[in-house]
Amino acid sequence: MGNSKRDFSPKIDRTVWLYIVSFVGFSFSLLAFWPGFMEIDSFMQYAQAKGLLSLNDWHPISMAILWRILLYIHDGPEVMLILQISLYWGGFLYLALGLYRDTANFPLALGAIIIAFSPFSINFPGVIWKDVELAISFFWACILLCFKPSRSKLILSLVFIYYGISVRHNGLFAALPVAVLWSDRFSRFAGINHKFRLPILTFTVFLFYELLGLTLSQFINFEKTSPLNAQFLNEITYIQCQSPREDLAFPITYYGEAWQTSEPKYRKKRICDRVIALASTTDTNSIFDEGYLKNPSYRDPDIKRLWLQSVMGSPLRYLQYRAIVYRTFLRPFSYAEPSYYLYDTIEGQDIVPNYFRPSMKVINPLGTTQFLIDYVNLSAQYLSILFRPFFWLLLLIFIAGFFLYKKDRFTFFVSLSGLLYLLMYFFFLPSPDFRYAYYSIFATITAIFGILKTYVN
Repeated sequence: MGNSKRDFSPKIDRTVWLYIVSFVGFSFSLLAFWPGFMEIDSFMQYAQAKGLLSLNDWHPISMAILWRILLYIHDGPEVMLILQISLYWGGFLYLALGLYRDTANFPLALGAIIIAFSPFSINFPGVIWKDVELAISFFWACILLCFKPSRSKLILSLVFIYYGISVRHNGLFAALPVAVLWSDRFSRFAGINHKFRLPILTFTVFLFYELLGLTLSQFINFEKTSPLNAQFLNEITYIQCQSPREDLAFPITYYGEAWQTSEPKYRKKRICDRVIALASTTDTNSIFDEGYLKNPSYRDPDIKRLWLQSVMGSPLRYLQYRAIVYRTFLRPFSYAEPSYYLYDTIEGQDIVPNYFRPSMKVINPLGTTQFLIDYVNLSAQYLSILFRPFFWLLLLIFIAGFFLYKKDRFTFFVSLSGLLYLLMYFFFLPSPDFRYAYYSIFATITAIFGILKTYVN
């Protein structure tokens, strides 16, 4: 009889490795960000969730309500951190499992998990920010539409679309292409063949969102604000700086202490120099911290009228200022440093009142926090192009344009969503911060894996 060798070693389903890798990533992220990185906006949002501040739309009401619910479990940022990290790694795991199921290509599926470790992706999911929650929400809305639709997927995707819109005023620009994609998937699922099905369904989606917002506003008391007032004053100042007048032509109530203590003949020059310098280097709102201008109240009844007069009178100067700010954000190679790419601390505890905040600090468990910081900083040093938003902008333009030609609806609409979100910051960008490109990175990743799903056997 011939000798035959039989393999009695246990066979492990390859999907188990996807779960293992994602669990490792989840555990690392949770430790590295523990108890949740926060800054002044995070603390204000926390205060609203606690009921220590009244709700207002300067910070998203939906996020405050969600956090208020989570506070019943534990008082602090930890539960919100766990939720964000779970959605982050759960999203990449869901994408990987779907790719493996549809293509049977394990390296492709594993790649969908590995990409989540990228320094430009793993640098923010543990920061308690509305920008992060918008990015993760639209990421989930897109990946749920990437695979064969079902009733539950369509409903859940719609929930994520609505939440993404609600956490940032400009989330609407990212939502529009995703809503069109959702309408396409829904019409296919429901067997709707009307030639106007996409615009009708998309309009219905946004109409329902508006009606939902109006309904909730009847039950939830919140204060309406004008977050753009500070940006308006910066733009008015820049436009006025280009005029031959010896002083700025807006009310003296907007001038700060630095203006009042300056010699009259230098006042305009100093303010104008700072406005231009800040627009091309750092946060434009620093002009208020430095005392050159007073931060206008969001209840200011005159600022919008002054802004409209200035812009209508000098539209090219307005566009010139916006181009300077936007170019600073994009960080082409003419800038030595890439965009601001990592938030690595808990900041703002000395600014907000003690009763607003939990007692917390970055504890660096097992050295994971410092490892994450070093990993991201080193990557930004040697791969700076990945931390320059202009790279993602150009990549999205190429993907959207090429797959419009290819008539690949999923890839086109997802990339268009990220592209519109990035482009519309030309008009609304407050500072050159990498977090404002965060969702566009998710959109790029999702679009690329949508391409691979179609073309990789």
